[in-house]
Amino acid sequence: NGKDADAQTDVFQMGVVLYELFTGRYPWTDDGVPPEAIRTNVLDRIQRPDFMPPPLSRYVPFVPQDLNDIIMKAMSKDRAVRYADGGALHDALVRFARGARRA
Repeated sequence: NGKDADAQTDVFQMGVVLYELFTGRYPWTDDGVPPEAIRTNVLDRIQRPDFMPPPLSRYVPFVPQDLNDIIMKAMSKDRAVRYADGGALHDALVRFARGARRA
């Protein structure tokens, strides 16, 4: 609705971009959904608090669990779980890239 757009909204969107980058898929699409229904299906899934995309490993088995956790946290619908801002997401990705465990 645009009312709650803030730094965490940007983090959510970056999580979506990272998910797409690693899997080649949009997080909320489904292979069984006809093209004309995708927009409605995607919006419904994004708005449903109980629906999260499958882990990256479903499509890319070699993705490290820690990287999966970072990306899924960035896309969390629960703002208390999601990174507070892009800087926090960046820090988690840098720690991962340097070999540190858990974001």
